[in-house]
Amino acid sequence: MGCGASSHVAVNPEPTPHTNNSKTIKENHTHDNTSVNNTVTSNGSPTSETTTSSSFSGNKLSVSKRESRRLSMTGGPSGSKVSTANENARRRRLSVATQPSEDARQVLKENNAALSMLSPGDLNKPIINSSKAAHLPVRWAEYSRPGNDPMKRVKENQDSVCVKDQYGGVPNQMFFGVFDGHGPNGGLASQFVKEHLPDSWLAGKDLMEEPFVAINRGCLTTNHELHTSNIDVYVSGTTSITSLLRGNHLFVANIGDSRAVLGRMSAKGQIKVLDLSSDQKPDRPDEMARILSCGGRVFEWGVPRVWMKDVDMPGLAMSRSIGDIAAETVGVFAEPELAEVSLGKNDKFIIWASDGVWEFISSQEAVDIVAGYLDKSPIEAAGALVRESTKRWNEEEDVVDDTTCIVAFLDFT
Repeated sequence: MGCGASSHVAVNPEPTPHTNNSKTIKENHTHDNTSVNNTVTSNGSPTSETTTSSSFSGNKLSVSKRESRRLSMTGGPSGSKVSTANENARRRRLSVATQPSEDARQVLKENNAALSMLSPGDLNKPIINSSKAAHLPVRWAEYSRPGNDPMKRVKENQDSVCVKDQYGGVPNQMFFGVFDGHGPNGGLASQFVKEHLPDSWLAGKDLMEEPFVAINRGCLTTNHELHTSNIDVYVSGTTSITSLLRGNHLFVANIGDSRAVLGRMSAKGQIKVLDLSSDQKPDRPDEMARILSCGGRVFEWGVPRVWMKDVDMPGLAMSRSIGDIAAETVGVFAEPELAEVSLGKNDKFIIWASDGVWEFISSQEAVDIVAGYLDKSPIEAAGALVRESTKRWNEEEDVVDDTTCIVAFLDFT
């Protein structure tokens, strides 16, 4: 079995073999700590079940308060030059650490030239949309803000966002997606996935009967289509945090380190977080095991990254993605982890966001921010979340990542 074949490689932290990862998140309105039942499936049917806390597990490593360094975790080169804190300060949180090729440099040059033709007001203006579902009790907002480089120049926004009401022609069905591009062609990759993934889920005609099967296949198909497109994704790609909402039933598919969370009212009247996805980072034990078994290495360059066996590239800061042909040879793939949850009257809102939001904001903090705007509008809540994340980036770093989120207010009674 080749490590580059996404549809055939998956590692589960549980001992049960499988080809798809999914979890069923069940309602619990009597305790503050909602139970999460992880159900591993290969075709939508359960094979094992465990219960864990719903609180954020903290997969991210905090590096902002310590010296940035290159530390071998597994397979790191002995005697590697240790970069100084100043050398790494402006690049340690980049999604890809590799140096761009000459072709990539040309793409970046052209992008910068195009950006320079816009006025500063155009560059700094976030992408904002807001609407209400036609047949579901859902109001949502999309908010995407481009980041900036160490010179405080606004850069290309590589994030993409997508909401489709009456998805697939079904009145009570919606699609939500946030895509965080990385690498020299990351913006093109995230746009490609935004445009193709929703159709790929529908292509097999079995989304209604076997949503997990259709979603998994659609993600792998989109990955193949991106690989064979005219976009160079050898060291470029995108994360994907997506959901299918049908009635009050939510399916979540995660590829990479973007995240989705649910704000749920507890028995004590407090809105608590329920994580709907788990960040796929190279140092997560199950993800690291797969990468090592495929001949890759995981060691830290600011944050834990994926490296090829004999070359210090691509330095990818996530363990799954769409695109990233080089990283796929060492176990990085586009198979999603899947979750489902039935929504009820205590479920107040959902947040889907790129890691620019989550870098310095925990899941519960994000829920607290949005909860403060429940009596207002989702666009105000989304704006507040993005502004707070940008503020924290400015406090911690001399760069700011692209920050993108969808906030959906719910009213299932």
